[in-house]
Amino acid sequence: MRKKSIKILILISTIFLFTGCNALLNLIGISTEPKFIAVDHYYIYGLIENGKINRYGALKNDIHKINFKLWYEDGITVTLSSITCGNSNRIKFYNDFKVITEGREYTIPRTTIEKLSNSYFYELPINRLEWESDIILDIGEIEIYDKDGKVIKERKKIPPIVFRRATIAKITYYDRDVMGRDYDVLYQGWKENYNSSKLKKLFNSHDDDHKIYSE
Repeated sequence: MRKKSIKILILISTIFLFTGCNALLNLIGISTEPKFIAVDHYYIYGLIENGKINRYGALKNDIHKINFKLWYEDGITVTLSSITCGNSNRIKFYNDFKVITEGREYTIPRTTIEKLSNSYFYELPINRLEWESDIILDIGEIEIYDKDGKVIKERKKIPPIVFRRATIAKITYYDRDVMGRDYDVLYQGWKENYNSSKLKKLFNSHDDDHKIYSE
């Protein structure tokens, strides 16, 4: 039995030496061909102030700046399903949430918000997978306390938050690291600026020096 195991190890080592990692992965049924993947998510596009969307100087395809702004200034990170505050802090919500998209307004009662650790979860009254339009989330006024009940962020009205569809397109493959998948990001930005034909052409070129396309 031991001799058989040694022979198997020698065979695998030989494959590594003469045919490389890719051949071994193909031999055991793992594809090493690069794959083009493009996935859509909703990210915060801006905040509504004085009836207009404020991007606070964010670059054209910057999908993270407004979330960073909310974190540094208001102590919260917001998605379409959760709000998170730092460490062991707690958030007090003073209003029901409002969700607005395509001219329709929906309500998320604050009594339905569920707390888990330092995050608060809620369900959208719409299926965001069926929507392409912007989604506005108005969480109203909040106040943030630490674990001892001390106010660390005073009661404040958070401006309505505008979420917009963004696209992340990347190449995924195995051939850079046998221990796990690696990838190159080709595009990260708003869906409205996404040029799928240019990205696929870049992918098909098999250029080893892939760069993020952000025009």
